[in-house]
Amino acid sequence: MFRDPASLPDPFPQTLRPLAWARPSGSLSLLRPERGLEPLLSGTEFVLSAPYRVAFRQIGEVGTREIVVPEGFVTDLASVPRLLRPWVGQIGLHLEAAVVHDYLYVQRWREGGDRVARRAFADRMMLAMMAHADYGLRWPVYFALRLLGGLAMGAKPLETILDPIPQAIRQT
Repeated sequence: MFRDPASLPDPFPQTLRPLAWARPSGSLSLLRPERGLEPLLSGTEFVLSAPYRVAFRQIGEVGTREIVVPEGFVTDLASVPRLLRPWVGQIGLHLEAAVVHDYLYVQRWREGGDRVARRAFADRMMLAMMAHADYGLRWPVYFALRLLGGLAMGAKPLETILDPIPQAIRQT
């Protein structure tokens, strides 16, 4: 059964400011099902088998905020064009940042939000998380996201990306 993205809490702050920092506040738990998922892009889709939490703080704020990527979210890890994979793989120090970035890109299409500002926030979140992980290629990845990131998500139907873990997968 499809989980309506609007039924999830909006992960974006009311006011989108530059980030002071962002870091995981829990463990990332992924499942690669043998069956039950239709390939979205690369044929290597994974499902979050537990919610994934990320703490962050925006510049000018005192308190910490949290984004929770829900159990059942489908991701292809880092969406790296095949031509660039010898330098930037789908896994590495940027993996957690890529999963959160995918989730924020999906959620930016929610009603009532500025999609351009939300995309910029998602890209800055990935940069901040890559900085926390000390990923050496964070700036080239960030600039590639700013230049081409919007093209990758435009073709994916929302209902194929955010879906509960299919019952067939849970039973394996």
